[in-house]
Amino acid sequence: MEVDNPTLQGLQAQGVTIIDIRRPDEWSNTGIIEGSHGITFFDAKGRYDVNAWLAELSELIRPDQPFVLICARGVRSSKLAG
Repeated sequence: MEVDNPTLQGLQAQGVTIIDIRRPDEWSNTGIIEGSHGITFFDAKGRYDVNAWLAELSELIRPDQPFVLICARGVRSSKLAG
């Protein structure tokens, strides 16, 4: 499910965890949403380590807890969520 900015702000106000899956260079260029957690999924060459990413994610959320994935344009987060 995609959410717009007002919905995202509402979810964040409710305590829903926001995970930014962009790369560190992207965070440096555009910033990161205050209160969100940066856990990079794809590297600059499109590679990923799903087990390492899930281990990081499990430190922030429980399996039954809702969370939001964000990236630059929604392409990576929709691939990961799908």
